[in-house]
Amino acid sequence: MFRERFNHVFPFFESLAEEDRKRLSYISYTQEFKKGDVITDGRCGCCSNIIIVLSGRIKALSMNDAGKTVTLYYLFEDDICVLSAAETLYEKTIAVALVADTDVEILKIPADGYKEIQKKYPEMQDFIRRLFTDRFSDILFALREKAFTSPKTMVAVLLTEKSSQEGSPVLHLTQTEIANDLAIARSLVSQILAGLEKEGYVRTRRGIVEILDFKGLLSV
Repeated sequence: MFRERFNHVFPFFESLAEEDRKRLSYISYTQEFKKGDVITDGRCGCCSNIIIVLSGRIKALSMNDAGKTVTLYYLFEDDICVLSAAETLYEKTIAVALVADTDVEILKIPADGYKEIQKKYPEMQDFIRRLFTDRFSDILFALREKAFTSPKTMVAVLLTEKSSQEGSPVLHLTQTEIANDLAIARSLVSQILAGLEKEGYVRTRRGIVEILDFKGLLSV
């Protein structure tokens, strides 16, 4: 059922024995989530799965004990998330939560099943290790950007990225969502948006930010 998708996202798939290709397809299953649904909270080892995005967009978050979140990266169609399977694959717990940023459909591969098959194939192990490395690079980059970039620039970049993702200058985005994405205070977001509106870069109304001047916003 999933062989065509696996052949597309896994460069090693055709090199597997037929019985292992069938096994990988057999243990996998799909799930659908509505925008805002928590796919995994990053703390439940029983939900250890490798996740492939079939459609939609997923937001990866880090959350502290106080419930404050920061966005680490996004997953788009055909992207693969392996951090959700870290506990099974590498016996390490990595607290990254996955939330549906739009309505999404995902393909889940139970990590214990993948781990059993990959014992016979070094290329499967190497592929997962590269994905882990890439995702950690994404996390480090996101944290470094948030540490050394001004809040105003972060807001401007977030708005342009969201616009690119949505294909529209009109963003249905609250100040609280922006604050959570960037791990800054909502009051600060309010001040920044007011400033950007005064400069003519955006227009805001309740729950909506409309970009009026992309070039100006990118220069912030």
